[in-house]
Amino acid sequence: MKSFIAVVVTLVFSLLACGDSKTLCFDKHNTASCQEFETYGFIDKDVNRDERVVYELVVGNIVWSIVLSGSLAAPILLLGFDAYEPVGIRSEIK
Repeated sequence: MKSFIAVVVTLVFSLLACGDSKTLCFDKHNTASCQEFETYGFIDKDVNRDERVVYELVVGNIVWSIVLSGSLAAPILLLGFDAYEPVGIRSEIK
């Protein structure tokens, strides 16, 4: 029963991750240049990371990974797929 509760709690908290996707426009006058960028982590870095976008580490996911480190699923989900979130376009942020 304890393992079942641990799995349910892990799934609930993994759905409450703090990283959000963001829609960014490369040309402010042309809405066709807008694109949605997803969060990425250490597992899917090669798939979801875009060099034109600045990403920021999601501290909430780090904290939840430490709190839920007793289960392997939470840290893998939170840091493997949602460790970084898009902040803005690289040329606009210095």
